[in-house]
Amino acid sequence: MKKKTVSKSRARSAPRRKDDNSFIIIVGGGFIIISLVLFFSGLLPSSISLLNVTPRDKNTLGVETQQVLKMVTIKGDSFTPGKLLITKGTKVVFTNSDNLQVENAVSDGGMFDTGPLGVGDSKTVEFPRGGIYPYHNANNPRMTGVILVLQ
Repeated sequence: MKKKTVSKSRARSAPRRKDDNSFIIIVGGGFIIISLVLFFSGLLPSSISLLNVTPRDKNTLGVETQQVLKMVTIKGDSFTPGKLLITKGTKVVFTNSDNLQVENAVSDGGMFDTGPLGVGDSKTVEFPRGGIYPYHNANNPRMTGVILVLQ
């Protein structure tokens, strides 16, 4: 009786072409590079957001919409968070948590000015347009922050 032999070429699956994985490598590599750039520039949302408060509101058509509030605390010689990533229409509440003096937040481009905030006082600023909004404390120009507003 003859033994059936299976040829080696049939026993193995067809060899994989090198360029089959090229697309995955290129896309994955691009994602990693973008993630690293965002991480080292400090713009990753996971490290920026301090507090999300989402009250509900009805727009002019009576449809329920979600308003988002972000908090920035002014205390000591810093704004916390110093970098904030939001979407247009978001409101940012600046609160003076410093127990010693009057503080403020003034946008470098003149878009907003909280005015003097006494201890425990707050001021809400809405960001209706996308853009980059650097700001500082008028009493202490080394105290800076930036708000990045996405479309």
